[in-house]
Amino acid sequence: GYRAPDKFVSGSIANIYLGCSETEGIGNPLERTWAYQVQQKLNDGTIFMNLAKGGTGIEAQFRQLIKWKDSGIKIKNIFQNHTKVEYPVVEYLHTYHGEI
Repeated sequence: GYRAPDKFVSGSIANIYLGCSETEGIGNPLERTWAYQVQQKLNDGTIFMNLAKGGTGIEAQFRQLIKWKDSGIKIKNIFQNHTKVEYPVVEYLHTYHGEI
């Protein structure tokens, strides 16, 4: 699952947060993550969609975005943070009949 207090409901307007373990908040309370703090500062009535996954790269973050863009949720803002990676993260997409 995702680390977010809001339910992802079709028709909702959302701010989406993408990133690695720092954005996900591994080892920290949700309230101490940068994504949650930005969402609180915005206070714009949107739902908080933290789609970050620790140990992933930009490719996985992009896939998360694509997965949710056609879900009926209206995206207001997208925020992305990725800390310096000391090792490469390589991902391969498997296509099935030309579709991802």
